Amino acid sequence: MRVEQRDSNQGTPQNLVLAERIAVFRYYLEQDMINTPWNPTSWQRVYDERLSLNPQLTPYREFFDQALIRVQQANEDLERAWRRRCGPKKQPKTEEDCQLEKTYGFSAQNLYTDIFGLRPRGEPEAIKGAISLRFVVDAADFQKICQNLGKGTTTRALYIRLDNFKFGVLVVNKQTPTAEIEDSINHEFEHAKNFVIGDSRVHVLSSEKSKTSSAITDRMLKRELQDPSEMLEGKNELLASFTFLLNLLEKNPNWPKEEMLDQVKQVCLRIAYNLSTSEEYDFLGKNASEVAKKRYIATIFKGAQAFLDLLGLYIHGNDPSIATRISINVLEQFPITYWPAAVRLIMKKHGVS
Repeated sequence: MRVEQRDSNQGTPQNLVLAERIAVFRYYLEQDMINTPWNPTSWQRVYDERLSLNPQLTPYREFFDQALIRVQQANEDLERAWRRRCGPKKQPKTEEDCQLEKTYGFSAQNLYTDIFGLRPRGEPEAIKGAISLRFVVDAADFQKICQNLGKGTTTRALYIRLDNFKFGVLVVNKQTPTAEIEDSINHEFEHAKNFVIGDSRVHVLSSEKSKTSSAITDRMLKRELQDPSEMLEGKNELLASFTFLLNLLEKNPNWPKEEMLDQVKQVCLRIAYNLSTSEEYDFLGKNASEVAKKRYIATIFKGAQAFLDLLGLYIHGNDPSIATRISINVLEQFPITYWPAAVRLIMKKHGVS
């Protein structure tokens, strides 16, 4: 079943349900705006053009508008913080320079102090993206930040939510093995991206904020049946962990489909197991009852299986990494307890039992 667009000037395929349309729209918009060389002044034009190709999403424009505003504000806030310590923007010399600005030494140390309120012991590297700021730091500085945030079991990278900044902040331990760095950054950037978009994501808007038709308001009300906080945390970690598959699939483009799906299944089950057992992801707390623990573990594993089922639907006839990204974007719209039912309905819509 095709979900990817063969031509960037085309809209989404016509046979998709609404959640899939939103997922595909978000994927290609992010490619245009965040994941490729960007010019923030062109974001509004790119957004308008992408939305015009998907008229079925016009009734939801107010939600997408809010998300765009937050992305623009994050970029502007990051630009101010960066320029204060790193000076005016330089003319890019390479394609990588178009995408990422980097700074070292004194300016990076000052920027680190501005963000965290403490002086680094070592010499950090600072990297500016479109909506996130990344620091690569010595192990001692990384552990200091982890201790301050109560993240004692984290060893590779972490996303930090700072309420006085509108952009996301990532910190990477310099001692992270090279093979793990990209996966760790993808995982933490997923958290940063969702922080920036915040409550402008379609499924979490309350009906009181909506000025749209009653049918859409009803849909929002149904989505207001939110997961308990521990389930929401589990959902966010599960979705962020699935980004590990992006690199895995891109590095093995010639995998036979069945072998690839078998490997993906093993990875997803390992992710679910880690989320269920690791102290790093103990969202229930030490006083949780055995019933609550069993319910949480069952929900995580059912969620992983729902993702596998959806990916299995999309991966035939599509680029595997795009199928993965769109599967994540679809499930992001639903509480994790609804994932199995949502996937069953989507598969039924496409004639797959």
